[in-house]
Amino acid sequence: MEQNKRNTSANSTTVFIRVIAAGFVFYSLWEIVSAFLKGGEDAPSLTLLLLAIAVLGGGGAFIALMAWKEWKRYQAAQNAPAEEPAEETAPQLPEEAEEPEEAED
Repeated sequence: MEQNKRNTSANSTTVFIRVIAAGFVFYSLWEIVSAFLKGGEDAPSLTLLLLAIAVLGGGGAFIALMAWKEWKRYQAAQNAPAEEPAEETAPQLPEEAEEPEEAED
């Protein structure tokens, strides 16, 4: 039972870390897009903008999707009924095998 509590705690921590990571990636993408839209001498080129949208946008979407799937798993684990330990029974021994009759020579 103790191991189950640690496992669900690790899942919620994983979700939190993935949400923070996705937020950071999307923030980085926003900074690049806003710098492009403002223009100016230090603005990123169109090639850099498209590359950033592909890499950061795709990576952020992937991380967010993984966080969402982990969150759903975490919620399902929280709502699942507790498993009761199975009763241990002694292994059944096979019926005594009949000894074959010995052939007389």
